[in-house]
Amino acid sequence: MVNLKFRLKNVAAIGSCFRVPPPKALVVFIINTAMLFSGAMYAQEPSEKSVSPKYSFGGGIFSNNVSAGGFADFSNALFQKNRVDGRNHFVLNFGALGETVGVVSLSHRLSVGFQTRFDVLHFYGYIENGIGAWGDNDKNGFFDTPVMYCVGAGGGINVFINETFSVFYEMQWIGHWSNDFYKNGPMFKFGWKGFF
Repeated sequence: MVNLKFRLKNVAAIGSCFRVPPPKALVVFIINTAMLFSGAMYAQEPSEKSVSPKYSFGGGIFSNNVSAGGFADFSNALFQKNRVDGRNHFVLNFGALGETVGVVSLSHRLSVGFQTRFDVLHFYGYIENGIGAWGDNDKNGFFDTPVMYCVGAGGGINVFINETFSVFYEMQWIGHWSNDFYKNGPMFKFGWKGFF
C-alpha cells in the first residue's frame, strides 16, 4: 500500500509538468518546435562545396564557475552554399544552475556558420530559447509549476577529425528564469558531433 501511494505521488508530480505555461511563452516554444521539424522536412541536399552532411547528432558538457551539466544536440541543414550553412538545432540540457538549482530543458537553436578552405575548421554563431523543469530545496516537486524559460546566444568552432566527425568548443551567454529565480551569465561548452 505504501508503494502504491509513492507511485501515485510520482505520477502526479510527473503529470504536473504538463500544466499550461503562460500563453506567450507557449506560443514561442510551439513556433520554434514547428520550425525545427519543418526544417528537417525541407532540408536541402548538400552541394559539391557544402560544409558537411545535412544532419548531425552530438553531445558534451557545459560549465562555468558555479554550474555544470551535459547536453545532447540534433541538427539539420536549412541551407548550405559556398561553405556557408544555416542549421536548425534541437537541444536537451540537464545539470545544475549554481549550487542549489537542478534543471532539465529543451531548447531550439538557429545557427549560421562558415567552413575554412581546407575543411578543418567550421566557425558559427547562434541564438536559442527553450523551456524546462527545475527544482531546489524549497520546491515541492521537480516537475511542479512554475516552469523555467531560457534565452541565449553564443558562438563556437568545430574542429573536423574527418569528414563526418568533429569536436567543438562553444562560449555562450544564457539567461534562465522562473517565477522564483533568475540566473544568467557565460557558459563554456565542449563536445563532439557526428554528421550523416
